[in-house]
Amino acid sequence: GCQSLASPDLAQAFLDKGASVVIGWDEMVNLSHNNRAVLRFLEAMLVDGLTPEQAVDRVNADVGPDPNYSSSLTLLR
Repeated sequence: GCQSLASPDLAQAFLDKGASVVIGWDEMVNLSHNNRAVLRFLEAMLVDGLTPEQAVDRVNADVGPDPNYSSSLTLLR
């Protein structure tokens, strides 16, 4: 969700509980941009068979940062 990785504390809590990765936005994100990015992410993972890291990179290359907030999809391990 919006700003889910703006502060790493929430992501770190998930990682501490056993999550292998946490994917989110580093700042605010427009709903329509989020929808395009999530659909591209799912396509990259499920259809193209990419790893989470590769899928995030694909989203950032294909969809780019949010045009209003300049936020990017981010992955933490």
